Amino acid sequence: MTVILAAQHVCKQVDDHGRSLLQDINLTAQAGEFLSVIGPSGSGKTTLLQCLSGLQSVTTGQVELFGKPLTHLTASQQSQLRRTELSFIFQSYNLLPALSVLDNIALPLRLTHQAVERQKIEAQLAALQFHADLKQLPAQLSGGEQQKVAIVRALMTQAKLIFADEPTGALDSVSRELIFSRLRHLAAQGVGIVMVTHDIELAAQTDRAVVLRDGQLVAEYQTPNEATLLAALHEKAVLTNA
Repeated sequence: MTVILAAQHVCKQVDDHGRSLLQDINLTAQAGEFLSVIGPSGSGKTTLLQCLSGLQSVTTGQVELFGKPLTHLTASQQSQLRRTELSFIFQSYNLLPALSVLDNIALPLRLTHQAVERQKIEAQLAALQFHADLKQLPAQLSGGEQQKVAIVRALMTQAKLIFADEPTGALDSVSRELIFSRLRHLAAQGVGIVMVTHDIELAAQTDRAVVLRDGQLVAEYQTPNEATLLAALHEKAVLTNA
């Protein structure tokens, strides 16, 4: 498989006193791999996702996407890379409040001059059991409905790498399984998936899982299972592989 994401000795500090959110992160992801990141609340999972995707800069270390070190790219080049190669499923949805469901989903397609095919959008929403009017605004939707819109927006761009921050957090059990199955299908087609989650059951079904605690990767599992991941969340371990 081709390595499409590589982080080397990544650290993230947030103030002049050197308070660290991430410490010496070394991590790779390959095309077609479904990688999950788990850890206690406040361990730095969202910060890690944002640093890996270039949404936040790192203090020290290096992040490469598709073989390109982000520090070697201009801000414009980084934005172009994110628009054309990456997709994001945000925990807070990040829907534009003044745009309808349809226009929120179509926005990244328009920014990259791709065709907006309403039938495909409707089919993707229907597959996730989304039944609201596409003319509605985000404020008129439930949290679960907003999450489905955010997910379809990410899936429509045909990205090579998807960063997903708690993509099933606001969903019922049926929708949760639909979303996870869709992500697994994309990975089988060669798309890289990096998913932050508190859902140990889902993390145990990914290709590889890493555990983040206090801004450090403390464990990595090539064949994760629920029992092992639950134990890892409660252990003060140094980085291990299993």
